[in-house]
Amino acid sequence: MLFLRVVSTASEFGVYMNEPTVLMQEAIEEDIAAANGYLLEVAKSQTLAGIAIDTGIFTGSAALQIVDVARSKSIDLIVMCSHGESGIKRRVMGSVAHKIVRHSSVPVLVLRDSGEKSANLYREQDRPLRVLVPLDGSPLAEMVLEPVVQLATQLTASGPYQLNLLRVIDLPNRYGGWKSLSHIDNKVLEQARQAMESYMRLVIEHVRASVPNSSRLSMTTSIKFETDVPGAIIHVAEHGDDGEEDVGGYDLVAMATHGRSAIPRWALGSVTERVLDSTRLPMLIVRPQEVHSYIVK
Repeated sequence: MLFLRVVSTASEFGVYMNEPTVLMQEAIEEDIAAANGYLLEVAKSQTLAGIAIDTGIFTGSAALQIVDVARSKSIDLIVMCSHGESGIKRRVMGSVAHKIVRHSSVPVLVLRDSGEKSANLYREQDRPLRVLVPLDGSPLAEMVLEPVVQLATQLTASGPYQLNLLRVIDLPNRYGGWKSLSHIDNKVLEQARQAMESYMRLVIEHVRASVPNSSRLSMTTSIKFETDVPGAIIHVAEHGDDGEEDVGGYDLVAMATHGRSAIPRWALGSVTERVLDSTRLPMLIVRPQEVHSYIVK
């Protein structure tokens, strides 16, 4: 495990300075020393007993350094905490979490700093880890399935875990010409539902076939017709699906994103980022490097 701290003191002195001043250099050195002391102290935590810990301190852009280190050191997973900044502050300073998920070549687990008790994703055998996996029917969205199964397997030790595959269909936007779902013929809705149910069954079959000891894994599906796709995902994630009694929301949301590419980011990337902006839950975000269909069409 690598604990990384990026010192960005130089940016506080202004990005247009060509030569570092003595004062600036002293401030950087002080911050590096403080960062080193902080990481060494964290590494002594009893929570980390028995785990091999390395530390690293870098200077510059936090997002750029994190992505570069993950790539150069063949890191399997980036775990970070999002401060949940919004409004003017976020537009001016930018979101480190957003930059990392757009550019990272490895999965990113984003936790929340909400001032409340930290989320505990580790589950004992008496309670399954519940993960919501929104899909849009595309091969790219399916790329989150393998990483989330790997993560859930580790988080649950020998206990059970559950994946709920969620498909939110925005038919008015897809077909055009309708202002709301109420204007769509029931036959169209039923055809769309049947097609998605067939697709979900294929996904479940292939996931189970690829998971060792799949008896620990239970899989459910949900299909919803909504015009606000991110809003529907967040509602199900935080409050549970309709008809679920005394279950509540999910422990984790797992989604793929397009990040940046030669073609503009389309619906999936936008939806993922809007969910990341708004949900209080941890998110596992995957930006596939190579897109191929998880399901044999």
